[in-house]
Amino acid sequence: MFTFYIQQLIIRKNAENARLLLELQRESDNVAYYNSLRDNYDKQRILVHDIKEHLNTIAALNDGSHTKEISDYISELSDSDALKRSRTYCRNPIFNAILSHYAEICESERISFAADIRYRTLEYFSANDYASLFGNLLDNAVAAASGTPHAFIDCNVSLIQNGNADLITVTNSCSNNPIAPDGTLHTTKADTINHGLGTLSIKRIVDSYDGIMKYSYDEKDRYFKYIILIQHPGIMQ
Repeated sequence: MFTFYIQQLIIRKNAENARLLLELQRESDNVAYYNSLRDNYDKQRILVHDIKEHLNTIAALNDGSHTKEISDYISELSDSDALKRSRTYCRNPIFNAILSHYAEICESERISFAADIRYRTLEYFSANDYASLFGNLLDNAVAAASGTPHAFIDCNVSLIQNGNADLITVTNSCSNNPIAPDGTLHTTKADTINHGLGTLSIKRIVDSYDGIMKYSYDEKDRYFKYIILIQHPGIMQ
């Protein structure tokens, strides 16, 4: 019996380690993706800065004998990644890329998306923190809100406690209560094998800052809400 118990303990430990490695790999992939979005945002700013030179080039070609060259030049600019629509929600490029990415997803899913990120919030977050926390929060919100009547997602970060703490709230429409009697969250995703990894990532980031996290569901108005409170590092409790 003792040997069997040890074997089962080892199996559970190995499974947990495998889940953790999968979670870390996914976070690494997410950071790389959001870095690419950030790079595209930088390209847009450079293009806007250089637009005068582009216009001057087009004007120089506009002598009646360079119609094809002008057409090709404009076509090349129009196809540039830098001209893809961008949004600005905050000053942090990674966080802004994450929010812009989910805003585009919401637009395609017909979900109303709003974000209010106040100045000087979450300045101590790393790129991994942003990707792990908000990538998972918003991914879960999209999955829950998609297809609901008057679908919406609101993401807000504000300063509280005289500017010594950040309050994060993510609210989304949700047709059914995802909170089980034991307090855990049901999944609305098809990928049940990896169910729970996102929630673990959220909890890990919150715990790393000794933060407080809770969630609730409003049965009357059919919405789910995440509330996270993080005191700024170095501030005494």
